[in-house]
Amino acid sequence: PPPYTPSNFALPKDCVVVKNEAFSVNYADCTIRWGLYESAKKFVGWPIVPGFDVAGTVERVPDDTDDNDSTDVDRRKLEVGDRV
Repeated sequence: PPPYTPSNFALPKDCVVVKNEAFSVNYADCTIRWGLYESAKKFVGWPIVPGFDVAGTVERVPDDTDDNDSTDVDRRKLEVGDRV
């Protein structure tokens, strides 16, 4: 079976759960880990996890999305089953 991910936690309204089917580690990820990407150190901090390029399927969306909340506009476009 795949690694266990608990599904009973409260999902923040600006997040979704994606079943990761593919990822890449590119040169920019390597330079970040080498400590050569100054903006990553400044804006992200340590530890930095490489592999921001992912593809998969949306498995879960927040339960309590408010359609009138403008901060949710991007999240509302994603639904369970969407390929991302």
